[in-house]
Amino acid sequence: MLGAVHAAVFAGLFAAATPNLTAAANVSGRPPECAPVAEGRRSTGPSVWASARRPQLVSYCRLLSHAQAQLASEPVRSLDDALAADAAMPGRAAPKVLAARALLRLERNEEASAAFEEALKRDPRAAHAPLALRDLATLELILGHANAAIASYRRLVPLVSLLPSREEAVRVLLEAAHASMAVSAAAREGSPPASALDEPLTFLREAARSPGSPLALYVALSLALALDRSGRGEEASALLRELDGAAAVRERPLPFRPAEARDRLVLEALALERTLPKEAALRYRHYLAEEPARSAWRSTTEARLLRLESARGSTPR
Repeated sequence: MLGAVHAAVFAGLFAAATPNLTAAANVSGRPPECAPVAEGRRSTGPSVWASARRPQLVSYCRLLSHAQAQLASEPVRSLDDALAADAAMPGRAAPKVLAARALLRLERNEEASAAFEEALKRDPRAAHAPLALRDLATLELILGHANAAIASYRRLVPLVSLLPSREEAVRVLLEAAHASMAVSAAAREGSPPASALDEPLTFLREAARSPGSPLALYVALSLALALDRSGRGEEASALLRELDGAAAVRERPLPFRPAEARDRLVLEALALERTLPKEAALRYRHYLAEEPARSAWRSTTEARLLRLESARGSTPR
């Protein structure tokens, strides 16, 4: 059962976000200065009055629109347009956010981080649109900043329904859960209390509400991992017994980014326990070889390996 406090907080986040969801969806990250003037059901772009007072505004908003449209397919052009918008109206946050997102897609991660930092200096709310917040969290994971990443994910989780697809929402919940586990492990040595994993369990149970998702197997394995780490090994084993085709994970690239790269080894081990226990044991050993000696999760992994080896009628090497 989820901790009452974390469950209440999670529900509160969704409730708090609800009044702003329609507005957030309508503007899709468009900066306030480019917000359209509504005429009935039509959107006309910046008002004539605003454009007359600041003639560069039309060009600025057009450049931002082009940068947004080209972000996924042509990030170099998107970056050029974002920089041109920044030059047209210096000091605005939106061009820096788009530049950061383009730089992330170009794998220029340090530059992307600097651009996000500058955007947030200009406006602390600059990365609050769901897609920008997702990219910020992703970048923080890439750079190994787990504490910053989980802070971004905690803001993003109540907005996952605004992401382009349910699959993307599930990926965010998966990554949020793994970031939360990493932060919990870093904050504690030895065996943390079971309640330390209430938050990742909450995220994963929400992700599990999409059973048809291509990521459903990874959600189930991550849920088993979180249960095992919280001292509920029997629940984890029961969940694993219900999985079909879990061994296929060893042949696939990981479709999400865990905060701790070595967690891939333990996810694969969990998937292989029933059908290929020897390979599962090998992955547990590799994981333990990489895991710090005083890690919060070391004892649970060692116990799982011992049970697996005992069931196979052999002794750990």
